[in-house]
Amino acid sequence: LLGWYRCVMVVGSLILCKIADFCFHKRFYSVTKVARAFHLPLKKVSKIHSKEFYRLIEHYELSTIFTQLTIKIKEPLLSKTEFWNKHCGVLPAYKGICPVFWKKLHGYKKMGITIHRVDEQFDTGPILSEMALEDQDYSFFKIYHLLYDLSAELLMDLCLNDKRHILRHKLSSSAYYSY
Repeated sequence: LLGWYRCVMVVGSLILCKIADFCFHKRFYSVTKVARAFHLPLKKVSKIHSKEFYRLIEHYELSTIFTQLTIKIKEPLLSKTEFWNKHCGVLPAYKGICPVFWKKLHGYKKMGITIHRVDEQFDTGPILSEMALEDQDYSFFKIYHLLYDLSAELLMDLCLNDKRHILRHKLSSSAYYSY
């Protein structure tokens, strides 16, 4: 489907991610690494709306689940526990998939990260915390590295200190982007 060149590039980037994850001990490039570092249980499920997932929520008595999904979470799962999502953009602008790509394509200079509560739509839930930074002609990957580091700070502030960062000025535009 993608052609040989793109397949080689995708495989190469996956290998580079594994190497970076191994070499940079203080940076968290994977959920597995975070779980290991903080001695957290990590369970992988094949489908989020499966009976297995419902059992795990009840077994661990989860009050909040942090997720980054490209599928909608529906009722009754949303009534079982609270879901938080990390979005690499300042909502409500650039909702959807690959917000950094779309911002770079459109020449938008303000980048940011939003932690929000998940509802039944994509990227529309109440904002819990957010932070913005100016794109100083960073590469696509550099922006994602910065935003992932910021998301870790926001999550720690939310979970450990009950501290919320909310931007004073809101973006008026709202648009959804997909593949």
